[in-house]
Amino acid sequence: MKNIFKGKKILVLRKEIYSTYYDITIQGFLEFGNPSNVFTIKFNSDSDFNEINKNIVKIIDKKDIDIFISASFYFILPTTFKCMSNILKIRIDGDDSSMFEIYSKWYAQFFDLNLTSSEEAREKFVKLGYQSIVFANMVNLSNININNKSEKDDIDISFIGTIKKKLIESYILMK
Repeated sequence: MKNIFKGKKILVLRKEIYSTYYDITIQGFLEFGNPSNVFTIKFNSDSDFNEINKNIVKIIDKKDIDIFISASFYFILPTTFKCMSNILKIRIDGDDSSMFEIYSKWYAQFFDLNLTSSEEAREKFVKLGYQSIVFANMVNLSNININNKSEKDDIDISFIGTIKKKLIESYILMK
């Protein structure tokens, strides 16, 4: 199998804050892909949408980018995509159900490869006729029987993932 990242110049669009799913996936691409150069644009909720898009175009033009990786939900302008005609475009998203209808099913068509952590989203993409969808989840839940609750279990809320400090208080109040 050919290593599509080896010796390539990559531009990554990602959140400023660490994300286990996105950052580990990107780290794998970069560590094992052995690109020649990696450029990163980070964003947060206060980032200027137009400035981010301008910066994407500027780096693509000046650095002769081969691969663009968009990690997480971000609204990239159609004019920005126009400058990417000769670039491999990879989208990495969690594709939760709430974002699928308003974001994922529309943006997936602009990318050459779409990685989703949602089996439900993958099935929806297939029904829509998308051919470039890969299900990539770091957690295998296939061997877990969620209906096997013992008599002594007293769990009101459970989850797999990380939790922000602000949310801890909300969960405590719900209990």
